[in-house]
Amino acid sequence: MTPDLESTVDDSVDLEDDEHEPTSPVIQFRRAMLRAGLIVFGEIKANGKVHRFSHGNSTNRGAWYVLDVSGIPAGMFGNLRTGESRTWRADVDAWMDQRLRVGRKSKVTQ
Repeated sequence: MTPDLESTVDDSVDLEDDEHEPTSPVIQFRRAMLRAGLIVFGEIKANGKVHRFSHGNSTNRGAWYVLDVSGIPAGMFGNLRTGESRTWRADVDAWMDQRLRVGRKSKVTQ
């Protein structure tokens, strides 16, 4: 029996990423996938290409995602075994607010 996207959420996965800001589109996308029950171990490539990965206990690369961060960051992800898929768009306000705070902070410290 194959679990659906909702039934396999693992809260032990560390969502912090040394390479990206907490509100970056890559982190937001990883969190959306995790909420849907898909866990990507390792780097999420935001190059607009389809990437497949293993899901759950399977060694079959039956899960997939595509993420493009040019323009308004958006993507899709899903599970080929169940046929489920989701679309996603970044919370651009949170991301831009974070960038503005960082910019203001650096001007104050100069």
